[in-house]
Amino acid sequence: MESLSLGDLAALKAVGAFSPNETIDEVHTGNLRHLTVDYYIAQRHLEAQASRLEALQLAQEHLKSFLETALLFGFEADYAVPVDPVQRRQEKIARLMRIREMEGRWPDGLSMTADEEVTRRFWLDRIQIAALRAIDDLYMVEQEIALLSNSPSLPTPAKVSTSANTKITTPVTLTNTRTSVHSQVFRPGFRPPTMTVDEYLEIERQRGNIIEGTGE
Repeated sequence: MESLSLGDLAALKAVGAFSPNETIDEVHTGNLRHLTVDYYIAQRHLEAQASRLEALQLAQEHLKSFLETALLFGFEADYAVPVDPVQRRQEKIARLMRIREMEGRWPDGLSMTADEEVTRRFWLDRIQIAALRAIDDLYMVEQEIALLSNSPSLPTPAKVSTSANTKITTPVTLTNTRTSVHSQVFRPGFRPPTMTVDEYLEIERQRGNIIEGTGE
């Protein structure tokens, strides 16, 4: 799925391989991966060089569709994010720890010789991992939509003459650190460019936000 184009993913979605009357046990193992189509369509929109706000709105639509489908099939995919920042952080940490646990089961991915039972467990884990990531992705998408919707449109930069006798009257705007950080935080996938799940969890552990052992 990761390597498919937006057009290929849209074609897969149009097939409509699932029925709302099915349970996850009734979905054929070969079709399980198709449950993540909307998730990857959302990622493609976030990578597109189109209007940022439009791309975000399309991504929001597909992330919600994916999460609602995942919920329908019994996956952990509730995207209602707590208002309380402490509770929100705790839930995010819990999701990241689950992702790390599930990814740890498949350090080498799926073997070409895996039988159907192993293949099924692999794709069930991949769907759950995508759902956990999508919860955080959707929250960040909605935050950026709100930010862009409330921001005034930037004026078109004035042309500056290069004549030696012409003074530059248009102020030069330097990109500040906050803008640079914003562009990194809200990039496709919303994952820190130099931080793994393990590194993030280690930072939270040092801050005392993760209680291990019998205290959990």
